[in-house]
Amino acid sequence: MSFIRAVFATLRPRQRRTGKFSGILRCGRACRGGDCFRVALAVPRDPCIREKFTKDHTAARKLAKEYFQRYPKDRYQTEVESWRNLQSSNIEFTMKRLREPIEG
Repeated sequence: MSFIRAVFATLRPRQRRTGKFSGILRCGRACRGGDCFRVALAVPRDPCIREKFTKDHTAARKLAKEYFQRYPKDRYQTEVESWRNLQSSNIEFTMKRLREPIEG
C-alpha cells in the first residue's frame, strides 16, 4: 500500500468524501477512481543561509575574510561549510550563516 493510500485510509468517511482535511489536497489530474490525493507537508524554514562561491585562491581568501567581517562568527555562527579544489585551480566553497543575528 502506498503512503498516500495509507493516509487516505485513515480519514473518516466524511473527510474522504469532501476532501476537507488540512494535510490532504486533491490532485488536479484525472486519476483512476478519483481517489488521487497528494500530501501537503509543511517544510520547516532552515534558519541558515548558504552561499556558494567559485573563485581563485587569493580572491576566495579575500571574499571569505570580508564575509566574516560582514557576518561575525559570534553573532551569525558563520562558517565555511564545505570547500574543494577544482581542476581549473579555482576553489569552490560554501559559506553558511544564520539568517538573523544572535542577540547577546
